[in-house]
Amino acid sequence: MFDSELVVWEEIRLAFERLTKRLHRRSAAAQRAAAVWPAHYAVFGLLPLDGRSLLEHPYVERPCAL
Repeated sequence: MFDSELVVWEEIRLAFERLTKRLHRRSAAAQRAAAVWPAHYAVFGLLPLDGRSLLEHPYVERPCAL
């Protein structure tokens, strides 16, 4: 399982409000919003690996488990 989330970039920052506003749109309005504010799937790391949780380890050590 991945430690991840959907994000929308607004210049140099993440714009969570842009993503949440897209959730309430339908049809053509949703397509326009997606064109202007595309969402990206960002993976930060792994959560469980081989039945053990990596949450017990510091964040900087988790990529070493790959």
